Amino acid sequence: MTLISLLQAGIIFLQEKGIENARQESEILLAETLGLSPIDLYLNASRVISYQDRKNFLKWLKERAKHRPLQYILGYTEFMGLRLKVREGVFIPRPETEILVETVLKTQRGFRTILDIGTGSGAIAIALVKFLLEAKIYANDISKEAITLARKNAKETEIDGQIEFVEGNILIPERLKGKIDLIISNPPYIKRTEIPYLPPEVSDFEPWIALDGGEDGFSFYQRIAEQASIYLSPKGILSLEVDDKNASQVVEILNKNNK
Repeated sequence: MTLISLLQAGIIFLQEKGIENARQESEILLAETLGLSPIDLYLNASRVISYQDRKNFLKWLKERAKHRPLQYILGYTEFMGLRLKVREGVFIPRPETEILVETVLKTQRGFRTILDIGTGSGAIAIALVKFLLEAKIYANDISKEAITLARKNAKETEIDGQIEFVEGNILIPERLKGKIDLIISNPPYIKRTEIPYLPPEVSDFEPWIALDGGEDGFSFYQRIAEQASIYLSPKGILSLEVDDKNASQVVEILNKNNK
């Protein structure tokens, strides 16, 4: 079987299983199988594919057909130009969160002490260190699995010395009172009752603890708002990711807490 015929078979298979981006994802999976870039697939269209490579590709296609996220299958994701490890049990960083990081960087503030609440894979903290070389970042998460993975990601990007990872459900360490220049977070903000109705890639595979924003979706915003002003330095900034449709309610929560 040639490369192009195998690719076409993969596209059709994923389409029949209801995968939206069947062509792109088939390209990614086959390229990863063969150690090529997606564009190189078409430059090698007539290449004959070995039995073992066909078997490996088919295995990944079957996993994706079950709606297992592509990132979990590959074992990594891209975030702000970084390749980060991901695995089941840890939330997959989203492109929308890149906007949060980019917005903070555009302020051009001299952030020296930063707190990343709910770090997950460490994506936000690691990306900030990449651009803010002098910053000291504290990153916490309630999940031991997430903290373990975040530490590995930081180590592989060779900046782990600038990030202190803390496991636990305390949002902000007491010792940082009044010392933080930036508190940043992509907190859980899905209403608990809505999680089962999310796409299966999310509801069936990603950790609910990273999605569950309580009965109204605002429980973490409320907790952060209650503590932020105590821990921020005089000119400190609070930066949060929000769902567009809930932005006004989050602003109201912050205003009520004099943020």
